[in-house]
Amino acid sequence: MRRLYAEEDKKTLSELERESVSEDKAAVITDYNGGDKRLTVPERLGGYPVAGISERAFENAKFETAVLPRGIEYVADFAFLYCDGLKELCLSDDIVFFSENAMGYNPRVSTLRINAVLPPAYIRTENGQVANKLELLETCESEKPKLILFAGCSVWYGFDANYAYDLLGGRYEVFNTGVIGGVCALYQIALISSYLKSGDMFVHNPEPGAVHQLFVLNNFDGRVFTTLECNYDFVARLDLTEYDEVWKGFSKYLSGKLVYMSSDDFVPSDYSDGLDYMDARGNNISERRGGFDNEGLAYEILSTVQFENSLAKRRLYECYSALSGMGVGVFVGFGPVNSDGLDYSRGYELERAIRAAAGDKAAVYMTFDDCVMDKEYFYDTNYHPSTAGSKIYIERVVQRLKNQIK
Repeated sequence: MRRLYAEEDKKTLSELERESVSEDKAAVITDYNGGDKRLTVPERLGGYPVAGISERAFENAKFETAVLPRGIEYVADFAFLYCDGLKELCLSDDIVFFSENAMGYNPRVSTLRINAVLPPAYIRTENGQVANKLELLETCESEKPKLILFAGCSVWYGFDANYAYDLLGGRYEVFNTGVIGGVCALYQIALISSYLKSGDMFVHNPEPGAVHQLFVLNNFDGRVFTTLECNYDFVARLDLTEYDEVWKGFSKYLSGKLVYMSSDDFVPSDYSDGLDYMDARGNNISERRGGFDNEGLAYEILSTVQFENSLAKRRLYECYSALSGMGVGVFVGFGPVNSDGLDYSRGYELERAIRAAAGDKAAVYMTFDDCVMDKEYFYDTNYHPSTAGSKIYIERVVQRLKNQIK
């Protein structure tokens, strides 16, 4: 990696090509005539390091796998235009610029393999904990059935899996897998599902206002890759054709990471950092005092119009159907919500819509009322319970589950 570009110092593609060739004496790939099924771009061409791949460089190429070298600086717009057979891309995370349009119009690229060349940048952040929570499932050796509670940060803050384990009499290995509700939920569920088997339980308690948690949106943004940064192997396990705007999100992730790491106040991390966020069941271990006052600001609950007029219903049904088809018990509730400024009627409408969409593939085990708590039990937002609020919420969740799994 020869240079990190600050946000205000970004180059246009032509400037970057010209600079790389004239100043750094680097090679830029402009054309390809091979017929191999696997393309491996060398680190050097003509004695020069390969710095970039130009626009349309691989247009109409027939390879199925492309491997890019470490140290390459950019991949231009439409670099892989009409590479309709391309299914797998392998690269390192030190690319300065990866165009969101690099793959052209190819919807068939299903696998992305990322080599971690740079140290993790986001592992100390809350959102960076998704991969860590998945590794808890991966290393679980218990013969007991699993009970996985999943949603966004309302569950991250609102659920204590240790307490739930005790309340359920130790019958299940209970895990809190909630982290972030503001990014695509389906890739997280897909990865969680790989650790589930017949007899396990998947408990989905989405925030009533979360468009991703309720499957209205299925797009990637840069934070998706942030959540898996500390173990890129999870990215490679996803079928990227099932999600929207993948390459746009990947482009933003790479550029954002380099800008962040170039800042004067950036503190280098390693893979042992960030583990103090949670315990062995994925619980948030911070002490949180209640008393949040939102001054009556409304909690924005997803409208049934938005839910009904999107692909959310179909995605929800297909997701729950796939899990139930594995023999997994699927239960749907709601994340905790502050009663202050709440429109109850929209909550009831959403509950009815979810019940109808789930059909016989999942049991709606909580009512909307079950998720509502007073503002004294929230500590900084309408959906982050205090430690005391978390205890109340867990007791409600477990009691409703017990009514379903007698």
